[in-house]
Parts: sequence; C-alpha cells; structure tokens
Amino acid sequence: MGVHAVDATGTRLTTKGDIYINICLLGMHKRTRLMPPYLPMNIDQRLYFDKVCIIKLNNNSKSIF
Repeated sequence: MGVHAVDATGTRLTTKGDIYINICLLGMHKRTRLMPPYLPMNIDQRLYFDKVCIIKLNNNSKSIF
C-alpha cells in the first residue's frame, strides 16, 4: 500500500514532538516513520501487509493461500 499524503481540513496538531500515522488493514497494524506535525503530511512511504489464510478442506488436508 502506498501512502503519499494526508490532509485533514480544520485539524490542528500539537507542536510537541513528531507524529506518525497508524494504519490497520486485515487485522495487521503498520505505522509510518516519525514526521513533523504539519498538514498536509507528505509521507511517500510504502507499507507492506502480508496475510496468510489457512482453510481446512477435509479432515486430512489443509490449503494455504
């Protein structure tokens, strides 16, 4: 997933330290690198989410997707 920029009209951010964006997708959490607290945030970062599903077809076999 590529994240390029984040903007939120009317939002004021604290100026006490750097901030990051936390993204939850498919039950997995990833966060961006720390950035200065100014909007719009220019992130230009790729986040990778890997999900493994195990499906039991019958009593003796399993398939992994």
